Amino acid sequence: MKIADIGCGNGGQTITLAQYTGAQITAVDLFPQSLNVLNKKSLELGLQNNIKTVEASMNKLPFEKEEFDIICSEGATYNIGFNRGLQEWKKYFTVSKFHCFCLIYLVNVIVALSLIPFSYF
Repeated sequence: MKIADIGCGNGGQTITLAQYTGAQITAVDLFPQSLNVLNKKSLELGLQNNIKTVEASMNKLPFEKEEFDIICSEGATYNIGFNRGLQEWKKYFTVSKFHCFCLIYLVNVIVALSLIPFSYF
């Protein structure tokens, strides 16, 4: 399984995804300092083979079409807007039976977790 974590920051959720899924995760953030923290933590935990970091803007992602099974963005999609994120990123989903777009907003407490099936598009 291949997961894109867009706007990963320091990668707290990226580490959790790698630990619990064993998936290949591409973690994207605009800030190299955040990616350095994630790279260090993934090395400490032996997850460096599961996590690849990419410095890029969510406005201009360097992905191929149909590259990912799951796209996650924890509280970062608001930067471009939820609907825009869905529309622009749907091309990155693989052609398979199950797809989801995971969006988690954190405002003091977890407010919403949306798993949207690919058929939504």
